[in-house]
Amino acid sequence: EGTNTLLLSTEDALGNTDGAADAIDVDFVDACVEGVNALYTFDDNNANQLGDRSASEADMQALAIDRFATTYLGDVGYFNGSTSYATVSSTDALLPTGPFTLDLWYAKSGPTDGWQALVNKGESWGTYGIYAYGANLYVGVLNDDGDDFYVGFNGAFDGGLHHVALVFDGSQVEAFLDGTSQGTDSFDGTLY
Repeated sequence: EGTNTLLLSTEDALGNTDGAADAIDVDFVDACVEGVNALYTFDDNNANQLGDRSASEADMQALAIDRFATTYLGDVGYFNGSTSYATVSSTDALLPTGPFTLDLWYAKSGPTDGWQALVNKGESWGTYGIYAYGANLYVGVLNDDGDDFYVGFNGAFDGGLHHVALVFDGSQVEAFLDGTSQGTDSFDGTLY
């Protein structure tokens, strides 16, 4: 929730501008948290903890994460791929019992030297995860028999911001990169 101030000006086809720019205040309510079990932004001023903006209140503990501002996403965290990470204590809200979506924005330049978890629940694959390996991303889930179900695809590690999503509907895992499906894998069993 808050207020944004917009500065307005006009320009015609010849490039003439109106010098009497005006400003308006726009009040907003961040409605994107309805139905969301965890939502973290790096806009908080506490360097070691990120507040969960959802009703779950599962705050994230951060270690060695640098922050920088972006035009479209606000402040973002920079993880160096080895010594910086963030953890969240386990809570029922983060353990899905049915369909769910897990998504994040990332930017990476070049392939990885080994497996890197962008996000995961638990150890190894855990219940769900998004991983980078070489030039690829792997998006998947684990069932209670220890079988993994995942989609692997080119990670677009070109240094630009990209959106990746894992969508689990109870019968399959689907991966999306920048809004385009990267494939599916059928799921069998119960989530781990």
